[in-house]
Amino acid sequence: MPKGRALAVFERLDAVLQADLLAGLQEADVAEVFAGLSPDDRVALLDELPASVAHRLISGLSEKDRALTSTVLGYPQGAVGRYMSPEFVVTHPSLTVGETLARVRARLDDAESVYTIPVTDAGRHLVGVVSLRDLLRGGGTEPLRRPYLATPVGSIVRARVVWLLVLALGATLIVRVIGLTLLGACTRAAATGGLMPLLGKTVKADPAVFSNPFISTFVDAMGLVIYFLIATSILGL
Repeated sequence: MPKGRALAVFERLDAVLQADLLAGLQEADVAEVFAGLSPDDRVALLDELPASVAHRLISGLSEKDRALTSTVLGYPQGAVGRYMSPEFVVTHPSLTVGETLARVRARLDDAESVYTIPVTDAGRHLVGVVSLRDLLRGGGTEPLRRPYLATPVGSIVRARVVWLLVLALGATLIVRVIGLTLLGACTRAAATGGLMPLLGKTVKADPAVFSNPFISTFVDAMGLVIYFLIATSILGL
């Protein structure tokens, strides 16, 4: 079995069974397996091992892993702290969704879980949590908190006034284009609908058979032509 899969299976075993399996491994293999466990799983395993073996395994860890394991070991047995993971991604309310996702990507290799991310203030006090699903659904420039009512009016105006002016000017011109197009298309349709039966009567054809197909095609085509001519003239396309 590949080492990665073996370690994943080993992590799911009960701590007592883990200790029994380690007893049959060589010391180098034991150290490698122990280092690959998460801090809370290491602590659960250490509780089942003799003190001398536990001390030797902790000494063989890297400085970072030893510090994380010691953090969990600092809590008494039965405390919630013994089951927590100190390897997590934390973010700040003022960071954008894109910046927080960048933090998550940078910690994918060492964070035990990134599905729920704590949000802390400047004093590292927990103010909330955000799920990875919400981050992925959010925009890259959207802040994690949305203090819209608390934001000064001047800041809101400065952030939106340019686009509002552009859209307001564009909307005014588009309204003119649509209005004139409807007027021109309706006038052309009425004129065509009135003239075609007279033309059919002149050539001695049934006005109903002669006018219906032609009127439909002609009115649709002329409507598009009128629309593009007016749009080109007003919008300067």
